[in-house]
Amino acid sequence: MNRNGIKIKDELRTIEKKLDGRKSYLKHKTAVLFLFIIMAVLLGGCQKDLNYKSTVAFTFDKTAIYLNEMMYHVLLANMQEELYTSYMKEDGKGSGDKKAKELARELTDAAVDNAIKYQLFYEMAIEEGYTLTEEEKSECRRRAESIQKNFGEETLSSYGLSIESVTAIQEKLALTAKYYNIYIDKSNIDKEAIRSRMDQKDYRQFKITYLFGQKEEKELLSTLKSKALTESFQELGEEAGIRSGELTFTAGKDTFGEEKVLEDTVISMKEGEVSEVIETVNGYYLLKLNSDTSEEAFNEAVEEEYNKERNEAAEAGYQSLKAEHSIELNKDLKKFINP
Repeated sequence: MNRNGIKIKDELRTIEKKLDGRKSYLKHKTAVLFLFIIMAVLLGGCQKDLNYKSTVAFTFDKTAIYLNEMMYHVLLANMQEELYTSYMKEDGKGSGDKKAKELARELTDAAVDNAIKYQLFYEMAIEEGYTLTEEEKSECRRRAESIQKNFGEETLSSYGLSIESVTAIQEKLALTAKYYNIYIDKSNIDKEAIRSRMDQKDYRQFKITYLFGQKEEKELLSTLKSKALTESFQELGEEAGIRSGELTFTAGKDTFGEEKVLEDTVISMKEGEVSEVIETVNGYYLLKLNSDTSEEAFNEAVEEEYNKERNEAAEAGYQSLKAEHSIELNKDLKKFINP
């Protein structure tokens, strides 16, 4: 591992985790994102010869869902694609990345299914007598007014949207989300059972700071140890003209590669302790264990697995419910939403 190696692997894992999380992002967003979705309208434009208000996107049993409402879900997908493309550009990977294209297709397909899912759970909410409070309705109205103020009636109208229809969409999404949160709680996934079957040793996590020097800087590192107990590693590095940094890593993930001695040293340290100067194949390190966050990391892993299993159970339930209904898509829907 080179001089920057102590940070690179952990940073790449963080980036990859964020990118992988994009695929499920669409399913968990509700009405609060609508303001950002309308921004995507300005980026994408609309089909001038298409009446979004009267064109049926799909039918759900005997209920017709029109294209203006469908565009809510499509524009959310477009927004996610724009965000991902922007992220890839900032990361230097370019907007033509294969993964970005695959994600764009997946998000568009998910938009259609997401609209169907909202309709299904909305009708279940109505059937079971769920309603919004006056305060919740007022909040939906405030969001609609904010959208109109920011983007104007003309922009909204080009997609068959008005203050009334935007408010209605907000109320529908809010009620659906309210019901779905209760529905998903009925999955009866046992968090403690998940905790008991996960091995806490797999989630040993540590936060460290370090100073790095070459062979000729070994003695300098030794003289800094006493100061390192109480002073900032960054300031010490700047004063001494040597590299400093910080890192959070999980043990057993090959974070340090050929410099595994660094991980072995950290695991044996106590919080607040500063190591002796450590020799590696690439140079010399002085480490400080700022905190052992293993318990926090384990709890986060349990929560992540718990939410994953709840979402899987809810999705399985949705697919089963969906099969009980007659759903017919407009044969030209893909053309409408991918102009």
